[in-house]
Amino acid sequence: MLRQPAAIKTAFQAALALAASLHAAASEAEAQSRTVGVGEISFRNVETNDFAAIGATSWCNFAIKKDGTLAVWGDTLYGVGSLPANMSGVVAIGGGAHHVLALKSDGSVHAWGQNDNGQTMVPANLGPCSAVAGGEAHSVALRTNGTVVCWGAGLVSTTGPNYGQSIVPANLGPVLGISAGGWHTLARKSNGTVQAWGFNTSGQCSVPSTLGTVTKIVGGGQHSGAIRTDGTVACWGSNSNGQCNVPADLGAVTDLALGSGHTVALRGNGTVVCWGANGVGQSTVPVEFDSVVAIAASGTHTLALQSDGHAEAWGFLGNWAPPRSGIGRIVQGDGGWRHATLLRDNGTVVCVGVNTSGQCNVPADIGPVVAVTAANHRSFAVTAAGSLVGWGPGVGYGEEYVPTEPNIAGVAAGMHHNVAFRKDGTVFAWGRNNYQQCNPPAGLDGVVKVDAGSSHSVAMRSDGTVVCWGRNNHGQSVVPPNLNDARDIAAGYWHTVAARADGSVRCWGSNNSGQCDVPAEAFNVVKVAAGLEHTVALRADGVAIAWRPPQPSDLYQPTGIPGDMGPVNFIAAGESFTVLLESPSCASYKGGEDCDGNGVTDFCDIQGGAADDDGDGRLDICELAAGDLDLDGSVGAADLAIMLSSWGAGGKSAADFDHDGIVGGSDLAYMLSRWGLVP
Repeated sequence: MLRQPAAIKTAFQAALALAASLHAAASEAEAQSRTVGVGEISFRNVETNDFAAIGATSWCNFAIKKDGTLAVWGDTLYGVGSLPANMSGVVAIGGGAHHVLALKSDGSVHAWGQNDNGQTMVPANLGPCSAVAGGEAHSVALRTNGTVVCWGAGLVSTTGPNYGQSIVPANLGPVLGISAGGWHTLARKSNGTVQAWGFNTSGQCSVPSTLGTVTKIVGGGQHSGAIRTDGTVACWGSNSNGQCNVPADLGAVTDLALGSGHTVALRGNGTVVCWGANGVGQSTVPVEFDSVVAIAASGTHTLALQSDGHAEAWGFLGNWAPPRSGIGRIVQGDGGWRHATLLRDNGTVVCVGVNTSGQCNVPADIGPVVAVTAANHRSFAVTAAGSLVGWGPGVGYGEEYVPTEPNIAGVAAGMHHNVAFRKDGTVFAWGRNNYQQCNPPAGLDGVVKVDAGSSHSVAMRSDGTVVCWGRNNHGQSVVPPNLNDARDIAAGYWHTVAARADGSVRCWGSNNSGQCDVPAEAFNVVKVAAGLEHTVALRADGVAIAWRPPQPSDLYQPTGIPGDMGPVNFIAAGESFTVLLESPSCASYKGGEDCDGNGVTDFCDIQGGAADDDGDGRLDICELAAGDLDLDGSVGAADLAIMLSSWGAGGKSAADFDHDGIVGGSDLAYMLSRWGLVP
């Protein structure tokens, strides 16, 4: 909506006043926004690529940042991605199958994740340590006095998973290094020799007599490896996938890592070599890797740290790594099966999550974007010019098709169908239509938002009314009576949710997992999101709430919003995960665009009440001054029509770009000079 001249002037004056107060209060510290994912796809502290060390569990990756804090990303089963509080000063990490150990600079050890065998129960009398390692279901620590302590599975030697891997040999003596395999443990003794114990069916504990002295030891699923003092590699144990067939031309290496059935080595020139199992690509090294400084492997995937602090992964779950450019500040986004497509405040798109089918291969020439959506293995974006761009495959229903229709204002992707609305408020849909989810009701117009569920579609009109169509097996397409004041809508798999003008939430459809049991704390809600069987709401005070009672079969919890989250200003939901953006404190925020040049970023001006009616993260006063009179993200015909409607007008018209007191030829020339541009 075009703001009235008086409102523009008032907003501008308010912004200037706010700028003066904030600029005076600004501290020297920088505060960054934080984007957090919880649930099946989780990530924390990956806004910047400043990693110093890496580690992995079977389905998740970790990095120690240069400031000693931890970053995590991946499929975080058993709460592996739920970082404990005060996790700073970390100097080493050890990943088990589904649990993690962290060693802090004070020598203390912390563990979290799966605990079915007590593997995260750190002994109270452990004392200061210098190294940690995790196996399938046991943990190992090396004390600073050279002794080894194990806990979890294997404290006895009976049947699986207790193979004696936690029974430290009495004759072990002083130790310099440790490692844990699936169900076995290795120690590098002070004289450079190796001793191993635990499960030995494949000979993984039968250290070769010709091994000699070593500088590093590593345990895999059922094989073991070591780097000798001359840099050569030795492997022993299971060779079912060729994981112990060290390449003849490998040469000297600086690092070694073992997965369940593959082996990874880092040469001194920064290149990576893999061999062994390759069923999901875990041994296929990406060709662009030539400046690697560290490696890690777990299960069926591989992780590499490059010299610029960026990490990459390959194998199981695809190239699931934080984007090289960082995440940035997000203004809109959506979640698919195991990926999230996010729109930054500068109009660029970033994707996080699984990329097995190219769903995160954002086109390089996409141009400025105003809206995005994601579902299953595909994504779509609406450009500032009103065209649609898509990437990622469908499954045979035409859902991956990208319409060439112009003047698109918004789009939503469902399970196998998509819904879009035009700038004139009309709707169209495409993809699977077995429940008529692609047949919008006749005469549907005035639409300002759409969403799509498994096989139903939802639209919200500008007057706050809601329309649903498509499958109705759980009542998800029957709009509650008297719901005529919606401010936001969302569609889950088989449920629908709306935030009302009074801040209350209405939810209808399937409630098999409690996704429609709106909690009492969901008041003053301004935005909603819905996943497979969970619902998320954002209150006006920046509090995010998610609900779906924990289920006995849960491996991860998409509603587990971290307790240390500050004020949130963006939410999105994927199939079984939630994405939240935490706002930085404007009292110490620096960086970002300052379009009005008042010394305060647009973000902080808006946080303080400056107008951003189109919600794109830029001040409306700047967009109006740049010729975008209808605030649609570009200068075009609609802006010209607004200008012509006020031709010759005096006073403070938004179309009086040269501020000469009248809308005329010079203003028209200015608009034409910016035609098609994005402010």
